[in-house]
Amino acid sequence: EQQRIADFLDAKCAEIDALTADIQTQIDTLEQYKRSVITETVTKGLNPDAEMKDSGIEWVGKMPLAWDAVPNKYLMYKVKNICPVYNGEDILSLTTNGVIIRDLNGGGKMPTSFDGYQKVTPGNLLMCLFDIDVTPRCIGLVKNFGLTSPAYSQFVMRTGAYAPYYYYYYLMVDYTKELLHMAKNLRHSLTEDQLGAIKAPNPPYEEQVQIAEFLDKKCVEINLVIEDKNRQLATLDEYKKSLIFEYVTGKKEVPTS
Repeated sequence: EQQRIADFLDAKCAEIDALTADIQTQIDTLEQYKRSVITETVTKGLNPDAEMKDSGIEWVGKMPLAWDAVPNKYLMYKVKNICPVYNGEDILSLTTNGVIIRDLNGGGKMPTSFDGYQKVTPGNLLMCLFDIDVTPRCIGLVKNFGLTSPAYSQFVMRTGAYAPYYYYYYLMVDYTKELLHMAKNLRHSLTEDQLGAIKAPNPPYEEQVQIAEFLDKKCVEINLVIEDKNRQLATLDEYKKSLIFEYVTGKKEVPTS
């Protein structure tokens, strides 16, 4: 009977694992598709018939003729507004899911105090310019007031630069870790001046807005499909666990042929 149960579960688990692997492949394909849409749109724009020119930026290649390539220092500037004493403000963290409000009761590493954290403002970019080689996400768009680690760099956009567009642009750069090649020190970090000297595309402002709005909508669509696939994975995982439990404990019997 032990042998029959083991053989039955071997076969059933192999079926579930094959389905799981197939769904995971679909998720990976969707993630790659999302990256490619972001890359194509932030570097080539929304008009497939636009005349192109060399951008002078290695990882951008060709860009529309109407766009400029300008150093970051003309697009944004760094601010750091320290909050000396913590008064219960939301604590924000830069994650792969964006700049999110941290659950202070959720466990994980926590500082002894949030005194000395910096204030952040919606509409600004938040960047991690150190440990670029190992940091899961180096760019985020701030959407809430709150405090975050003073180790992060917060940037205010200058006139003519639309933060959501540059969030997507630097998300593309972060995916491929292009800035890592320029971070030469042991901690793989960039200074504000080094970042400021690096050129980025500068489409006309109205086009920046159109690109960001298009990508907002497109990414929501793709993320909804990914979420559905992840729910399928969770369901299969729970089914596999319950199947094993029911048969190894005798709650169900292996059908006899």
